[in-house]
Amino acid sequence: LFSEAKWGFGYLWSLPFKSIELVDQDILSIAILLVSIVAFTIGMILITVRYVKSLRKTV
Repeated sequence: LFSEAKWGFGYLWSLPFKSIELVDQDILSIAILLVSIVAFTIGMILITVRYVKSLRKTV
């Protein structure tokens, strides 16, 4: 009975840590996603600006 109670307590004690690990993974994946979106957007803006400048030079 005591070992079962100890196991149950250990399980309850480990729950927050498990959820924290999950949250960390979610935050990491969201951060990577945001960084890639921002990098893609900046790249598109730079390409567009260069394209417009080259168009203006020819015209």
